[in-house]
Amino acid sequence: SDSDSDSDSDSDSDSNLSSNTSSGEDPDLLHVPYDHLRYPGVVPRTFAGPLILAYACRLVSLVVYPIYDLASHPMMVQALSRLILLMFNLHALYRLAGAADRNFGDKRRQQHPIVGGYLLLVTAVQFHLPFYGSRMLPNVFALVLVVHGYAEWIGGRARRGAAWLVAAAAIFRCDVLILL
Repeated sequence: SDSDSDSDSDSDSDSNLSSNTSSGEDPDLLHVPYDHLRYPGVVPRTFAGPLILAYACRLVSLVVYPIYDLASHPMMVQALSRLILLMFNLHALYRLAGAADRNFGDKRRQQHPIVGGYLLLVTAVQFHLPFYGSRMLPNVFALVLVVHGYAEWIGGRARRGAAWLVAAAAIFRCDVLILL
């Protein structure tokens, strides 16, 4: 359970954590309805993030089934779903670093980009982003879309960047609209 390490989160985050973790762990998400008695509190705005994670976990479980049965090990399913979410976040950060290199880096030093490398280094040594990168919170699901949006915007494709931000606002977090 993530509740031990999330003691500093507010109550909305804790209730969303319960439902998102439950949804993300279950590879057969569609047969388990949301139970408001088991997970009281705020009903999550969307199931899109946990649904994508559940399908990704299902694909992995189908590939490794002859070797290892993930369905009988719920902690492994949770670890796998958190790893997949972390990979989505790392991919978004890598795209942002590439866009920063192309836009702000020294054009003569294309073989050794510096700006994106420093961006990734500063991001890696901070506490919050690496820690929360695999947490199944609505903010983290929205972060993937927001960082992709910023990568598009910095790369000179403002309309595509705005589309990513609008998608993040419509699906996960309304307060992302402030970033537009």
